Order: sequence, then C-alpha cells, then structure tokens
Amino acid sequence: PDVSLLLEGDRTLTNLVTVVDNQSTGKSELGGYTIDSTPTFAGPISISKPVLTLTANTNSTVTFSGEMSGTVGIAKTGAGEVVLSPSGGNLSVTNLALASGKLSISPALLASGVDEVDFVYCGGETATLELTGDVDLTGWTLNVKGLFRPERDATEMPASFTFAVSSSDGTVSGTPAIRIVGEKRDIDWWTVTPSGENVWRVRCSKPGF
Repeated sequence: PDVSLLLEGDRTLTNLVTVVDNQSTGKSELGGYTIDSTPTFAGPISISKPVLTLTANTNSTVTFSGEMSGTVGIAKTGAGEVVLSPSGGNLSVTNLALASGKLSISPALLASGVDEVDFVYCGGETATLELTGDVDLTGWTLNVKGLFRPERDATEMPASFTFAVSSSDGTVSGTPAIRIVGEKRDIDWWTVTPSGENVWRVRCSKPGF
C-alpha cells in the first residue's frame, strides 16, 4: 500500500521519520498537501526504501532541513517546490525523476556517477531541477518518460510538457543529451524543442494536430 506523511500549513516537524523498505510496491511519500504553505521537515529522516516521493502543492515550498540518511532515488511530484537541504547525515541520491514543480538540491547529494535526470510527462505541467553552484550539463542526459500515443480518433492534442535545469546561485552551461524514452510506437508521436535557456518543451506531433 501507499504510505504518506504530508504536513499541513506552515507546520514544522521535528520528530524522527523512518521510511522502511517493507518490500511493498506501494509509494512512500513525504511533503505537504496544502496550497500557499511552507512546511518544514526539521527532524532526522532515515530512509531504507529504494525510492522516496517528495511532494509540494501549488504555491508551496516544502523544506527538508534535518539530518537525512540513506541511499535512495527521489521522485518529485506536485506543482510546488521541494528544497532538499539536509543539515547532516549520509544521504546519497541515486536517481532523480521529476513530474512537476521544482526540486532544489545540491549536486553534493548526488551519488557518484549520477549524470542522468528523468522528467516524467505530466500534461500541462512544468518540472524544474534547480541545482546549487555553477552547473555544467556537458555529458548529462535528460530523459523524457511517460509519453503516450494518442488514440486514432483523438480530437484534442495532449497538453505539452516543459522541463528545465537551473541554478539557484550560479550559472548553467553546456548542452545535455535529450532522450525520449519509451516504446517506439509511442514516442514517435512526440518532439522536444528548446523553449528558452536550459528549458525544453515536449509536444505531441501527431499528424493533423
């Protein structure tokens, strides 16, 4: 089953949070569920599950500022911002997957050799990975996943999806590889085009749309 711990409003949680690996395929999720809010996870967080979902609602910023420990992939959902800035611990992030909103994280938290980011199609949304310091995207790969092939009788074009990489206090340079991932019969309907500096837009290219 899915297990979520979502804070309300501007609450600060200082309790220990343990995310256990119970061998379930369900989602483990931390974050906030109210709009226009600034909740904070200030207590220690221990993670033993392979993937942890972090979420923030519209116009909200959820901050993780306590000690964090574990080796884990991070999935970001929700239209708001998640700031991953632990005060200590041995957190090692092995994979990043963003569907919407913004995830702010220091490159120092990424496991050695991590140079790929997954952006997961969420129609009409924008997903931004915000790193700290100067960022060189040369040698990086940005994967676009979750695209689908519209039905033959579809009359409306699926919404486009925008993804970006930015820096909170530095510059972004270099050109990453952009790769659409999925079954050929699905991805052939989609194209990726630049939509600004270090910003790209994915749109359906079905004939007739």
